[in-house]
Amino acid sequence: MIITKSAARRLQRETIRLDAKASFALLEFRPRYYKFVWHYHPELELALIIKGRGLRFVGDSIQEFKEGDLCLLGPNLPHTWFSPAIPKSHEQSMVIQFLPQCLGAAFLALPESRPIVEMLSRSSRGLQIRGKTRQQVTELLLGMRRQRVGSLQHLNGFVTILTLLAESRELSPITVAEYAPLLSERANQKVNQVLNLIHANMDEIPSQHAMAKLLRFSPQAFSRFFKRCLGKTYVEYVNELRIGRVCRALIETDASITQIAYDAGFNNISNFNEQFRQFKQMTPREYRRLSLRADRDDGTYAYDPGDAYPILTRE
Repeated sequence: MIITKSAARRLQRETIRLDAKASFALLEFRPRYYKFVWHYHPELELALIIKGRGLRFVGDSIQEFKEGDLCLLGPNLPHTWFSPAIPKSHEQSMVIQFLPQCLGAAFLALPESRPIVEMLSRSSRGLQIRGKTRQQVTELLLGMRRQRVGSLQHLNGFVTILTLLAESRELSPITVAEYAPLLSERANQKVNQVLNLIHANMDEIPSQHAMAKLLRFSPQAFSRFFKRCLGKTYVEYVNELRIGRVCRALIETDASITQIAYDAGFNNISNFNEQFRQFKQMTPREYRRLSLRADRDDGTYAYDPGDAYPILTRE
């Protein structure tokens, strides 16, 4: 994939400051508006929008957000929030940022911690939190502002939030999968074999016919097997992966849309445009325009004294 020098600098690595008294960071932001800062960090991030409306960019996803929006972003998942600058207005959000191992390897190895470990693994695609779970986690987050950093009460709030998320069925993925999460032990080993073959070389993904032959399936049997295991056809799954690569390139590079489509494996531009619109409800040009319009906004943050401020370093 072609990445021009100017575009490659747009993705920034955020350095998270962790309090020496705590295993995680709890921060509150009150910017005048959310400026487009496309960035990533090795820490997971649980983000709550208390006040504000705009666009949330996560990986290949662009979605509207408003008050109450709550999501969990996995390690190194590029993201940013953007909202227009409105006079005499400000936004407000809270985030918890933490490394996967912050609670200790021994805790994560416990049988009781397995649901938490699996949930953290699923966060690699980003997870939007809805319904009763969102309400419960929001209340816990707001309550943690009144607790002393480094106290057992503070830690208990964090673990309770992780437990709620791990046990909830109200979490949905935000992005197209870059790599499918680990399957349960009961899943057919053939599925792992298929996924490993797909992701071993994203530039040369086997056709459905070739994959079926490789695994000694008839084309019809392979098609039924794949859809039964993953809930979508092989072609749909591969196209989702390719669209995900396209979206990332549209945001991070200056390459032409045609070049990006060919690099992602689309050999027919008409088919590519149709597939993109189907997945994103907009054209590739509109998708890029949204990110560029946000990125070129020339406003500045206006933090109140004492507000947290992320340290951003260029890659």
